Amino acid sequence: MTIHLDMLVLAPAKIDRKRLQGSSRAMTAKKQKTESKDKKALRLAETTDVSPKQAKELMQKHGKDSPKVEKEARNFKAEG
Repeated sequence: MTIHLDMLVLAPAKIDRKRLQGSSRAMTAKKQKTESKDKKALRLAETTDVSPKQAKELMQKHGKDSPKVEKEARNFKAEG
């Protein structure tokens, strides 16, 4: 039995484009949020002389935009 490719009909795959676009947007938003957190942590680390890792931990504990996080970072460095 021989099958000729010109006789073979392939059904096009259904692609849910809206779903793909939604997941793409979600990934982009998540990436931007992570980058924003990283930038804020780096700024905090540079202005208070704590490590970026310590800055991220302090931001998680005290809030990323809180004035308290800067105060805690300065105290953390003074204690360490």
